[in-house]
Formats: sequence, structure tokens, C-alpha cells
Amino acid sequence: MATQNALPPLSQDWLRKKSAGSVRQLQSTASSSVRKLNMPHMLTLFWVRDSTSAVHVELQRMNQANALLKMEISRLQESLMQRLAARYHLTEANARANDTIASLQAELHAIKESAVEQGNLVGKLRRDLDQQSNTGTAASPAESLPPPLLDDTLKQKYHIQVQISLEKQAQIDQLILDATASSANVRHMQRDMDTLRHDLDQVKASLSMCESQLRQELDRANAVSIKHHADMTSLRQTLDAGHLTAARDADAWHAREKSLLDQVLALTQERDALIDRLERAEASHKQHLQDMQRESQHLQLLRRKSCGDVVDLTNKYDAALTTVATLQKERDMWHHEQRAADDTIERMASELKTNHMQLEALEQAVLAQKCEKSGLELKLTQLETTYTTLCQSHSQTVADLKDHMDKLTVAQTQVIKQRGQVHALQVELKATNADKDAVHDKLTEQQATHTKALEKAMQSLVRLCVVAPTVNVHLSGQILPCKTVLPKRDILPVFSSIFLQDQEGTSPTGSSLDSWLQSLLKEMQTSIETHLKNVFQV
Repeated sequence: MATQNALPPLSQDWLRKKSAGSVRQLQSTASSSVRKLNMPHMLTLFWVRDSTSAVHVELQRMNQANALLKMEISRLQESLMQRLAARYHLTEANARANDTIASLQAELHAIKESAVEQGNLVGKLRRDLDQQSNTGTAASPAESLPPPLLDDTLKQKYHIQVQISLEKQAQIDQLILDATASSANVRHMQRDMDTLRHDLDQVKASLSMCESQLRQELDRANAVSIKHHADMTSLRQTLDAGHLTAARDADAWHAREKSLLDQVLALTQERDALIDRLERAEASHKQHLQDMQRESQHLQLLRRKSCGDVVDLTNKYDAALTTVATLQKERDMWHHEQRAADDTIERMASELKTNHMQLEALEQAVLAQKCEKSGLELKLTQLETTYTTLCQSHSQTVADLKDHMDKLTVAQTQVIKQRGQVHALQVELKATNADKDAVHDKLTEQQATHTKALEKAMQSLVRLCVVAPTVNVHLSGQILPCKTVLPKRDILPVFSSIFLQDQEGTSPTGSSLDSWLQSLLKEMQTSIETHLKNVFQV
């Protein structure tokens, strides 16, 4: 998802600049970036290509992340719609089950009512039969007997009523069986309804969990979308500014291109004029050659007529040859001019192509400078924010320092007061020490008295009888039970631990048994002495 699905922040390290520490460093960075514009075009082109490629890669990555987020949101919406449809189907099934239960309960109630009515009717018929039988047996034989036809009619009626009652009873039994089956079906439907309610509760819980997850994912997606929108807005602003600058530079270059195109057009027209002149000269030269050939043929025909005319014709022929040579030179010169014009046109076309490349490089450089400018403005904003925060913290520190100075003044006043109280307490302490010394002297005398009494008592027979956890002290045949019960941690654990041996001659702690017994006896003796001392002091 999302978390497994979030947009990465837009990287501002396009030009790989170090962050400035002050406004002066920002100005020096800006001046160095301005000086970089005057570098050769090849370095600028490589630098701009790197920056633009980084921007394009970042934009592609952001677009891919945005597409992934959109796909994740659409998938979550589709799953939510599926769950809502399943919930709707479960609700419909629940409603149908409730309707079925209600109809079955109504049928069961009607069946119970009909069973009660049939039972009442059967009871009534049985009572009537019993009453009639009792009435027939109670009648005296002396009474007038009914005619035989009436007896047969009554028997038939009774027989019919009995058959009807039997049929009713069979119907009642069948209805009872149907009611039992219906109650079983109702219980089955109730179990199904309980299962459906449990499934519905689970689906509701899963839906609520999915809704909460979807809300969290939507919140994260909205936050990422807002951040992406802010980054795209800043990037669009930077691109718009770069486009404006590039448009101005492009207009200048387009004007220069137009002037170059005008020059190329003029050179083309001049070349066309030269070509026309060359073609006309060649045509005139061909015509002149044809005329000279015809004239030479005519002269050859007339040479036989006149020898004097031969010399004139020879001179004319030499003049014609000279003219032809001159025309050939002019043609060569025009061909040379045409080649020079073609070279000029090619040179102008290459210059135009170079100018186009320089224009594109300058546009990319302007875009990179705008990106750098936006990064520097962002750093400047961060520095201003940091400066504002430092000013606020400084003012807060000054205020805290003033409060501490006030508190220090109050504390000094309290210290002066407490010094007087300490002097009074020292006087009281001296008096208390005197009382304590007097009490200590009395206690020393009492301790000496108790020590003498203890030594005198210890000279007699002392025997301890340890019956856990009560201790009885026997002094010279007198039994003195101790009311104070020994704690379980003083004697019993140590006394019982002697029976815990892993190996022969080894104490429970793993050391030698003799040394452990000596230390145990010493501890028991010390504990007993302490206990006796406490008993006698009491």
C-alpha cells in the first residue's frame, strides 16, 4: 500500500551546490554562477544537459510515484465497493431470513391455535359422548323405549361424530408433527441467523478496519498529493520564469536569424543573377560560335574566289578566337564566383545551425540558472527563517535571563534570611547536643549495668531448645520462653541446608563441608547471641 505507497521529496540538488552559510556566500555563489555563463559553449552545454537530465529523471520518478498512488487508491476504492456490495447482500439475506422467521412464527402460532381449537372440540365431543352414555345407562328399563329407527339414526350420528373426531385427532397429530418440524426448522433458521449475525459482525469489523486503513491511506495520499502539488507549483513557476527568459533570448536570436536569412536570400538572388548572366553569356557564345562556323564555311566557299579575302577572313578568325578565349575566361570567372557564392551560402547555413545550437544551449542554461535561483531563494528563505528563530530564541533567552536574575535576587534575600535561621538553629543544636550527651552518659551507665548482668547470667548454665520457630532459654533450671519468634530466614534455612549435599563431604555451596560447618556454627552463634541480647534488653 502505502506505507507501503509515499511520494519521495523533490530533489533540489540539481546543480550540486554547497549550501551557503550567509548572505555574502549566497552573493558570491550567484556571482560565480553568472561568471559560469561566460564559459565556452561546450562546457555550458554539458552542464545544462546534466541539470536538465536530473530534472527530467526527477519528474519521471514523481510521475511514476503519482501513478502508483492513483493505482493504489483505485484498488482500495474497488475493494471498498466490493465489501459494501457484500455487506448489502448480507443485509438482504438477513432481511429475508427475518421475514422467513416471522412467517414461520406466524404459521406456528396459527397451527398452535388450530391445535387448541381441535383439542377443545375433541374434549367437547368426548364430554358429550360421556354425558350421553351416562344418560343412557341411568334410564330405567320401565320407560318407554325409542323406536328402533331412532336408535339406528343416533348410532349412525355417533359413529359419524366418532369418525370425525378420529379424523380431527389424526389432523391434530399431523399438525403437531408439522409444528414440531416447523419448530426444528425455526431453530435451524435461528442457528443460521446467529451464524449470519456473527458473520455480519465480523464483516462489519473488517469493514470498519478497512475503512480506517483506507482513511489513513487517503490521508497519507492527500498529504503526499499536497506536497507533490506544492513541488509541481514551484517547479512550474521556475519553468515559466525560465521560459520567459528563454523566449526573450529566442526573440533576439530569431531577429539575428532573420537578418542572416535576409543576407542568404540576397546572396541567393545574386547567385541567380550570376547564373542567368552565365547562361546568357554561354548562349551568346554558342550563337557567336555558330555564326563564326557559318562564316568560316562561307569564307571557305569564298576562299576560292578571292585570295585577298583570305587574309581578312584569317584576321576575323583570329579575332573570333580571341573573343572566344575572352568569353571562356569570363565563364571561368563566373563559375568561380558561383562556387564562392555556394561556399558563402554553406558557411552562412553552418553559422545558422551553430546559432540554433547556441540558442538551445542558452535556453537550457537559462532554465538551469532559474532552477539554481529557485534553490538559492529557498536557501535564503531557510536562512531568514533560521535567523528569525535565532532572534526569537535570543529574545526568549534574554527574558529567561532576566527572570533568573530576579529569581537570584529573591534567592539571595532568602539566603540572608536563612542564615539568621541557621544561626538560631545552631544555638538550638548546641543545646540539643548537651541534652544528647547527658542521655548518652545515662545510656552508657545502663549498658554497663546490662553487660554485668549478662555476664553474671552467662556464668550459669545456658541451654537452647530450638523447636522451630520458637526458642526456649533454660537458665539454672528455669525455663524462660521467648515471646519473640525467630525469623525463618535466620535459623531454619541454614539449619535445613546441611542436609542438602550433592556429593560426600561437599557443602550445598560446593565448598568443603568442614569449613562450611564452621561458618554455619559461627553464624548460628552470632544469631543466638544477638537474639539473647535483644531479649535481655527488652
